[in-house]
Formats: sequence, C-alpha cells, structure tokens
Amino acid sequence: MKGLANFISYSLHPVFLFTYLYLIHWWLYPYPESGMHWEGVALLTGLIFLNTAVIPVALLLVRKMSLVNQDRGQRQKTIVIVMVIYSFTYFLFPDRYVPDYLMQTLLAIILGLVVCFIVNYSFKISLHASAWGGFLSVILFLLLSVGDTFYALFLISVLCAGLVGFSRLYLQAHTDKELYSGYVSGFVVTSIILFA
Repeated sequence: MKGLANFISYSLHPVFLFTYLYLIHWWLYPYPESGMHWEGVALLTGLIFLNTAVIPVALLLVRKMSLVNQDRGQRQKTIVIVMVIYSFTYFLFPDRYVPDYLMQTLLAIILGLVVCFIVNYSFKISLHASAWGGFLSVILFLLLSVGDTFYALFLISVLCAGLVGFSRLYLQAHTDKELYSGYVSGFVVTSIILFA
C-alpha cells in the first residue's frame, strides 16, 4: 500500500498539473479546430512541461531535496523556486499560444504559492492538496462555462484529488488540518482569479 501511495504522490504531483491541464485542453479542443498544427501543440506542450515540471524538479534534485517529503524550511525554499520559475513562465511565455483561462490558472498557481508560503510559517500546509484544490476549481470553471463536456472530467478530478489526499495522509506527510487547508486555499485562490 505504501508503494501505491508513493506512486500517487509522484504521478499526481503539483508540478505536473499545469501540463495535464494543457493536454486536457488540446484533447477537448483538437488542433484542427484551433488552427494550430499538432507539431505546434507538441512543441508548446514540451515547453510548458519543461518550464513548469522539468526545471523545478531538476533544481530540487540538484539541491538534494525530496519531491514529496520536506520539512517546513525546505518547503519554503521549494515554494520560492517554483514561484520564480512559474512567474518567469507567466510573464515571458507567448500567451497567444495558451488559452486565457490557462494563463489565469498560471497566475492563480503563483498567487496560491504566495498564500502557501505565508501559511507555511504557521503550519505545513499541503502543496499537493492546494494544487488539487486549484485543479478542481479550473475543471469546475470549465464545466460551468462550457457545459457537460467537463462533467466526467470533473468527477475523475475529484477522485484524483481524493486519492492524493489519502496518499498524503497514509504516508503521514500531513495532518487532516494541513490537507484540508491546502484544498481550500487552492480552490479559493483559483476560483477568485477565474470567476472574478
């Protein structure tokens, strides 16, 4: 069971979620409808994955920091590293290649990291839960904006968010309070950005 919990913690790690959202967008809105060729979609997906997942993970590994088990001091450094990289991506990535709601989501991630950075001084808020709270907000936004196309995806996302919470509790990486506060903070910050 511990192996499964670790697998969930790594495969549904926060650094992968923006890439997952980008892929979901192109799956639901294939490139012929968008006017972009599949080569362009693949290139942009690779660049987004590089900026929002590979570089943060590489920097953490170079600093010999765990991706899923960190003390509060290490987490502060991790949050700053990811904030800087995501801010760089937000301000310098050509937004004409990324739908508006995804650029807003990237901004929400950055602001959510600021909230987690502040809260982390008091207790070890769950970054996994915060990211999944934000992810659920994005899918809910799409469900309410576009319609039933996103209903099944929303249910799958709720299941994934629950699995992440279970795995973090099972691995004793967080308490209930740390987990629930993460879900709420991620959901609220992202909802304010998307629904405002």
